[in-house]
Amino acid sequence: MAWLMRCINYSLIVLLTMLLSGCALKPTESQWVGACKELLIEHKIWDGSEQASMGTTLLAPSDVESIFWRKQIIGLLPPGTQVRIAHIYQDWNGSWGHFLRIEVEVLEGEFRGLIAEVPSIAPHHPRPRWILAWVSDPDALQFNPELLKECPAPAVHTAGAGKRLFV
Repeated sequence: MAWLMRCINYSLIVLLTMLLSGCALKPTESQWVGACKELLIEHKIWDGSEQASMGTTLLAPSDVESIFWRKQIIGLLPPGTQVRIAHIYQDWNGSWGHFLRIEVEVLEGEFRGLIAEVPSIAPHHPRPRWILAWVSDPDALQFNPELLKECPAPAVHTAGAGKRLFV
């Protein structure tokens, strides 16, 4: 029973420290939220226990062979897969200070709808990173052109253009 009380006390101390220090994720607005990106190389989908500077699920380029404790590969996203930037968060770490975290939503394939974090300039994120340099302004983010590109413009459907379909 004493161990249970120690666990509860420890959990309360951690929770209060987080609340008082303001280290909860803060969503931020950006011109990039909603933008579509296309993967140029294969990405592994890593899933596992939450870490202090990343979410439970992380997309990382395929040449990264090991990531953090308690994470495992649950799938692959092939080149050409489109993702949408779903969220950008302002986060804070005692050693690093403020940094941005980025989550994307997979738009197609087997993992359609999956929300996952991508490697940015954040503590413990693997390389290569999606972001080229640390910035505090989310609108100033520069994405790594070796890993992704803008999605192609949607095709314009012209079938039946100029024809009357009803009389």
